[in-house]
Amino acid sequence: MEADKANCLSSLGSLAFREYENDLARQYFQEALPLYEKIGALLGKANCLSSLGSLAFREYENDLARQYFQEALPLYEKIGDLLGKANCLRSLGSFGFSGI
Repeated sequence: MEADKANCLSSLGSLAFREYENDLARQYFQEALPLYEKIGALLGKANCLSSLGSLAFREYENDLARQYFQEALPLYEKIGDLLGKANCLRSLGSFGFSGI
């Protein structure tokens, strides 16, 4: 049940992000994140962190965006999600990240 709620919140966050409803997107992602953590869903957590990073980047909060992407990267690596890892590295590359 918590997985369904987390997935629903994350989907609503993605929709709000696409519609440039940044505050609403942030709220949904921040509500989903602890649910993913609670149930141990690493992919959901990584995607949530990455989405929060993209949102922070959109709002020119580069330090916060970098932090979210750096938190997501080892999760993608741990579960072997190569696409998630590549996207995360690409996002970190926009900051000149050299801590690979």
